[in-house]
Amino acid sequence: MDSYHELPELKVSEKLQSLIKACEKGCDAECCGICAFNFTAVHVASFLSTYTGAVRDSDVAEWNAEIDKMESSFNDLATVGDGLVCVIPSIQQSFTAEAVTALILELRASVAASKEVFELSERLSPPVKAYEIMNEFFRDRRSTH
Repeated sequence: MDSYHELPELKVSEKLQSLIKACEKGCDAECCGICAFNFTAVHVASFLSTYTGAVRDSDVAEWNAEIDKMESSFNDLATVGDGLVCVIPSIQQSFTAEAVTALILELRASVAASKEVFELSERLSPPVKAYEIMNEFFRDRRSTH
């Protein structure tokens, strides 16, 4: 039995798939499956702050809603004979119920910690950043020409 292709697909929203893809750090999913991913809060915070430069409480709530959708989809699945319940194609992995539960908990924990991780990173960063210097440089040039 080629169980990967016979298993139901766990529904993961496109939005949550984008977060999952951003955590593909150790290898490629096609090669290593779940082992290619690092769902720690540092990677989640980096992704969540990509376009806003911050992680807000509303971001955390929004991403928890996406995880809720995934969990709801998971709760609708039944275990097949060999203990596997589903496949997540974007991760290139079949999963047991225990592993899906662990993934959901891992995502929730990292999303919950992402605001604090981002704020800590900002506090530890140099007070003046290169992009701020260059923004000021170009702003000054535009105002004098």
